[in-house]
Amino acid sequence: MKKKMMAMMLALFMIISMVQIIPAKAATGNSMNNAISASTEQTYSGTLNSSTQKKYYKFTLSSSGEASLIAKATIYNIQYRVYDSNGNELWGESYYQDNTTGMSSIDEKLNLTSGTYYLVVDGEGYKGNYNFKISFKSAGETFKETGNGNNNSMWTANTISFGNTYKGQIAINDEKDFYKFVMPSSGRLKLNAYAKIYRVNYNIYDENGNSVWDQGLYKDDVTGQSALNEDIDLTKGTYYLAVNASYDTTGTYSFKTSFQSAGESFTESGNGTNNSIQDANIISIGSKYTGQIAENDEKDIYKLTLNTSKKLTLSYSSRLEDAELYIYDRDGKVVWNEYSSKDRESGLNIKKEQISLSAGTYYFVVDKRWSSTGPYTFGFYQYTSISSASITLGSQRYVYDGYAKKPKVTVKYKSKVLKNGKDYTVSYSSNKYVGTAKVKITGKESFNGSKTQTFVIVPKATKIKKLKGQKNGFIIQVVPQKTQTTAYEMQCSTNSKFKKASRYVISNKYKKVSIKTLKRKKKYYVRIRTYKTKGEWNYLSSWSPVKTVKTK
Repeated sequence: MKKKMMAMMLALFMIISMVQIIPAKAATGNSMNNAISASTEQTYSGTLNSSTQKKYYKFTLSSSGEASLIAKATIYNIQYRVYDSNGNELWGESYYQDNTTGMSSIDEKLNLTSGTYYLVVDGEGYKGNYNFKISFKSAGETFKETGNGNNNSMWTANTISFGNTYKGQIAINDEKDFYKFVMPSSGRLKLNAYAKIYRVNYNIYDENGNSVWDQGLYKDDVTGQSALNEDIDLTKGTYYLAVNASYDTTGTYSFKTSFQSAGESFTESGNGTNNSIQDANIISIGSKYTGQIAENDEKDIYKLTLNTSKKLTLSYSSRLEDAELYIYDRDGKVVWNEYSSKDRESGLNIKKEQISLSAGTYYFVVDKRWSSTGPYTFGFYQYTSISSASITLGSQRYVYDGYAKKPKVTVKYKSKVLKNGKDYTVSYSSNKYVGTAKVKITGKESFNGSKTQTFVIVPKATKIKKLKGQKNGFIIQVVPQKTQTTAYEMQCSTNSKFKKASRYVISNKYKKVSIKTLKRKKKYYVRIRTYKTKGEWNYLSSWSPVKTVKTK
């Protein structure tokens, strides 16, 4: 019996020794290394308990965009966390079960760059069921970004061009974007931008990293976005536009830039090149100059030398809200100063001054006030009054027709024909209705003062519709003309040249009038015209065609 037992034990040992021991297979989804692959727009479900307290899911975004996590759970307290491919936690939230429904539900929108991510579902030691779906909407970024972003500094900024629209995204793992652009000359950068971000910030830096302009905007509650339309005046050079968000907010944005040169007479770059007396640009009398006050160039200085004493006209024009204008002598003493502001009606900031200066060297300064920037023009000219010029109008007389009259103006100074807009400006007044109209010529640039010419507007003429002879006179029927007319004046004479003519005033209320104070059986020549009385003056239309009638 003992021998049988020994034989059986030996056989069992041999069988066991022949069997290969296979280690237990690791549970799928319990770490990042064996995370369950999840596709967007697919629903996944699972159960958490004491043996399986958390699950790992791996998903990939082909581009930057918005990943929407929609999930439900019957777990008392459940936590969802998102990690990047390096294991850095990017987002995480805990949700408690509703006391009534026994369920928690979420719909979180996560802005992420392109790449691979991990979603961890953690029951926090509680058991129950869950399901989730990840939806994805691409941000449509112009420049593809991965990981923590590819253009997060000036050194890695994406180069942009004027006139193109660019799209970007501020993400959980990409908090700022930099774009590089070049101003070919001093001028105006127009920046149009839209953002679906709670609070978005735009900054412009120069090539040395100095901030020259910034603007922050909140998202509108109605439109769901913020809108920026800004004119930014900058000098020539390389700049960087940075876009970021406040309060850890994320979302998409788009922007477009355009450029308009200031046309400066003296090219400026950086923080300006004529900001001191030593660096002042040399100017001369009789020339027009263009400059620009910029975000990074708040002052321009120009040098003027006079060999003899002169009476000069300073002509300055811009659309700047405010500017301070100075003239210094060579010792740095202020000899003239004016504050110049924009006219609300015309939108122009214009200053024209007569200044008497002795022989010597002077410095003209245009200085920024408040936040006002933009281009300007100026010049110093020999003082010449426009009143000494001759003015000729295209016509001195017009017939009223309900439209404003603007005769052509020719201005001559000595033998030179002056140019409208360059040497002078023209304005009209009282030039629509019957009466005396005015043309005002105002000197510009090298001309100063003003001169006024007049012309007249007369009422529209009428004419004789019918003449019928009667005893000692005739009956006249007139074509009615009441607009801008006081009455009619009629003349009749036995002489075709109306010598010793009889004059009658006829109310324009009547179409037909009887005349009975003439000689019998005589041939009369008759004509009529309209007139309007304004003040002491009568404004007369032209005479109607002459008609004849024989009295009885």
